Amino acid sequence: MKLTFPKKERLTSKKTIDRLFTEGKNFSAFPLVLKYELSSTAEVVEPLVQIAISVPKRKVKFAVDRNRLKRQLREAYRLNKSQLLEKVNKLNQSLALFLIYNGGETADYHLLETKLKVLLNKVENLIE
Repeated sequence: MKLTFPKKERLTSKKTIDRLFTEGKNFSAFPLVLKYELSSTAEVVEPLVQIAISVPKRKVKFAVDRNRLKRQLREAYRLNKSQLLEKVNKLNQSLALFLIYNGGETADYHLLETKLKVLLNKVENLIE
């Protein structure tokens, strides 16, 4: 499996994002919060897993730092998404994810990656 993060895997639908915040469930591992919603097969879109990543301006003041954190989170997701994709493909459902950074100014990449792995494992276990 290719370790890529194409544009079609990015969550951009306003309807889906609104539904995620109203009806979705969430997990948290301190600097990160992951909101998710598993959709039925009737609503399956082409990419079975879509994700949006957010770093609030209230938490991280400088745009340079926000952009760096988003880049690091995208990279961590890109490298660790393969197991999640396989499990969602087996179920033939779609999964919408919204990842929010909720920590202080900056964080180490290794911390972000380990916390993201924890959250993705929780979602994988829930899907089973």
